[in-house]
Amino acid sequence: MKGAVARLMGSTVVSQAVLSASNFFVAFYLLRHIGAEPYGFYVLATTAILLFANLQDSFFLTPTINILPASDLRERQLYIGGLIRLRFRVTLGLSLFIVMASLLAWLAGLAEGDHVGLVLAGVIAGSASMYREFVRSLLLLHHQGGLVLRGDLIYSGLLIAGSVGGALLPSPATMTVLGLGLAALVSSALFTYRLWRFEPWVRTDPPAVMKRISSMGGWSAFGAMIHWSFGQGYTYLVAALLDVRAVAALAATRLLLMPLNLLSSGVSQSMYPLVSRWFVADGLSGTLRRVAKITLALLALGIVYVIVAWFARDLFFDVVLKRAFDHQDRLVTFWGLLFLMMLIRDQLNCVLVVLSKLKLLSYITMASAVTALVIMTIALPRMGPPGALFGIIAGEMVNMLGMGILLMFGRSRQPKPAAG
Repeated sequence: MKGAVARLMGSTVVSQAVLSASNFFVAFYLLRHIGAEPYGFYVLATTAILLFANLQDSFFLTPTINILPASDLRERQLYIGGLIRLRFRVTLGLSLFIVMASLLAWLAGLAEGDHVGLVLAGVIAGSASMYREFVRSLLLLHHQGGLVLRGDLIYSGLLIAGSVGGALLPSPATMTVLGLGLAALVSSALFTYRLWRFEPWVRTDPPAVMKRISSMGGWSAFGAMIHWSFGQGYTYLVAALLDVRAVAALAATRLLLMPLNLLSSGVSQSMYPLVSRWFVADGLSGTLRRVAKITLALLALGIVYVIVAWFARDLFFDVVLKRAFDHQDRLVTFWGLLFLMMLIRDQLNCVLVVLSKLKLLSYITMASAVTALVIMTIALPRMGPPGALFGIIAGEMVNMLGMGILLMFGRSRQPKPAAG
């Protein structure tokens, strides 16, 4: 069991390292070759894609974390088949709605052609990226980290090629987003083939699957949307209250601390299936002990990295990026603190999701989002770009406090298989 845990966590961390390295290269290349403003528009487009990917994962995959361990082979095949068909119908309807709304806005003179083109490119890239994340997560839930790593390597190579090519074309932000979509499409085709070979699914009735996941998935998606509103959606608030160049400054300084994000994301992806198994085997107390050890180890690594990043910041901006940004020292400090908090928050979230505390988590996230957005709105005109991070940090403090109270006073219960 320990060997399987180590292999799964190791492969997911390596996968996340590969993805983070490719995303770093794309950001680095775009900043140096297309400038801050087009890069800011690219960030706005990819932030919107991230929102829909998070909503998808929360609605479709959060219930799946609890359903799959309690299912036999035939039940899994029927469930996955219905889940895939349901997700396709929802994504197709949403994509058509966004396309029609964008075209109508353009025809009515409410949106510029270049911006509509970016939105349409985002729909194409977003649809491909969402499907890639969906089948990728299913492979991880089946503990196929090695297969995921191979697909991520292909995706990363294509993403880098697409960014280099897109930056040389007119409308570089739009073309780079399309390149991202192409990379996701090829990678998702490989993941689908691997998933089918590993465990073929059976076509089943999507409404039956919707009935199983709607309650838990709905609360999870609601919480994810609220958390995105301050955890990622701050970019739109910054663009509205300041400008697109301020968005670029936040994204550029974030790059220096990105390895902390990869550490948190890579470990948390493997933690969900592991925590689900630990909870069934050891109960809440045993699960918390295991999670606490992992969290402390992650936090120690994170603190070391923040110290190194602080002393290397001038080298990074002056030599690597060859760009300086206003408030960059304060931004680096705030990003470091925020990512350390995320290392703790992500592990707490794993336990609470397995405990099926989605409704209470949504309320906590709502309180943290309101806190963050209010403070952000007040701080941005006074502090500039650091005001956005100041608000997010305040929101995350409320979030973590609520999670801690929920774990401290929540009742432990064994997960119940979802009713068919």
